Amino acid sequence: MVALHKARTMFPISLMTTRLAGLGSETLFMGVIRKMPAASTDGSEIVRFWTTASGVVLCTDTAAADSFGLDAAQYVGQPFANLCTDVEAINR
Repeated sequence: MVALHKARTMFPISLMTTRLAGLGSETLFMGVIRKMPAASTDGSEIVRFWTTASGVVLCTDTAAADSFGLDAAQYVGQPFANLCTDVEAINR
């Protein structure tokens, strides 16, 4: 799962829920959201972009802004291919 930050960046989360009481429409749930660490096996930083099927950037994570020096909002609406130097490697 992912969550959207108010700065328009996304980050992976783990969501755990449990039913506390009640039945039907009166049911009461409790949930805990925990930010997941970046999944990297070799210690390198992972940068995430979420795109449409046609490759237009919807949002990024904070690592993208930190790595490339732009605010997350500046990526929104840009074709992802414009951000890459080796587009063929991305398509593989």
